[in-house]
Amino acid sequence: MISNVTIRDQRTNDIDIMAQSPDPNCEFCQELGGLNRSRFDAHYPEFSSRIVAQTEHFVALPTLGQIFEGSLLVLPRRHYSTCGSMPDRLRAGFCEFVRELFDKTTGFGNPVIFEHGARPKTGGSCGIYHAHLHIVPLPGIHDSKDFFSEAPTKVDTLEEALNSLSRSDHYLLFGNEKSVRFADVSQLPFTPPSQYFRRQLANHYGLSKYWDWRKAPAREAKLVNTLTAWAG
Repeated sequence: MISNVTIRDQRTNDIDIMAQSPDPNCEFCQELGGLNRSRFDAHYPEFSSRIVAQTEHFVALPTLGQIFEGSLLVLPRRHYSTCGSMPDRLRAGFCEFVRELFDKTTGFGNPVIFEHGARPKTGGSCGIYHAHLHIVPLPGIHDSKDFFSEAPTKVDTLEEALNSLSRSDHYLLFGNEKSVRFADVSQLPFTPPSQYFRRQLANHYGLSKYWDWRKAPAREAKLVNTLTAWAG
């Protein structure tokens, strides 16, 4: 059983962080700030929140449209377009939080991380421009190249990748506990479609109907099981 965690991100506590104001049109800002009833609120009224772990600056939420049980989104409370666009010291705290979550997610499978990072002007990603990194526990063990062989760059850590992408308007990254591969979209021989890595994973495992989170059932047993496991 995985326990709920509250992690204090010490490396960001003493920083006056400049961030964008909550975006009233952003689904994550709405959910975190109580600006409007979210999709989660509407379909899971028995839960007061889907936050399963948090720090002063970040939260982890079970993904709507769980390809695999235990899947999480990790995001800043404040509105940034991409994980790479967060301030340097905030990125450091974010990566510490992700490492803690990654270790706990091994209770569900073999976790990988990915982000399709895009600023609004690019029209890329899934159309929600609030930074969010996916942690997805897979039933098999994979190298990062298995799902992103086109990436021109590989580094050892998520923090290295995000630091390199801090000025990128549109990028992809995919990794595991051993390495992270990344690329600015301008470096790729293709333009990634919406939810690129979700499509890749769903197709690889023969779950192609589950790649689009917007078409997920109103209530998902996998999501309820994820919430219950973290609360236990």
